[in-house]
Amino acid sequence: MDDLLNKLLNYAMEHGIGYCIESFSPEIPPLVDTERHLIILNSNWQNQKELSMQVAHEIGHVINGDVGTLHYSPCSDSSAEADANRYAIKLLVFMYFEDIDQEDTNEEQFMDDLAIPAWLKDESHKEILKFYE
Repeated sequence: MDDLLNKLLNYAMEHGIGYCIESFSPEIPPLVDTERHLIILNSNWQNQKELSMQVAHEIGHVINGDVGTLHYSPCSDSSAEADANRYAIKLLVFMYFEDIDQEDTNEEQFMDDLAIPAWLKDESHKEILKFYE
């Protein structure tokens, strides 16, 4: 696991959110049980670069007070998914750029490193600008 993913999992634990890592088939997305405050990750996920976004997104569901067992779906039109994406981007920007000077900021690299979907580019840009204010 990379440093960012470890930071996110520690953040989850600090906020009363547990996690487990299971080995499923590559197309099975992670999920969160919001009542139990538990994230279940798939160690065989088809795009490993996406794991940090997934964890941040699932943390967002718990922090936002969403209810139920929710499978990772960054492209859903639901307000709960959109809110979880916003939370995830804000958290990822903070953790990713905390040791990077503003003049060294590379938004494209950020999005590529974490496999952030293109439709979250505007949200990412906005949060990066806010981070360096």
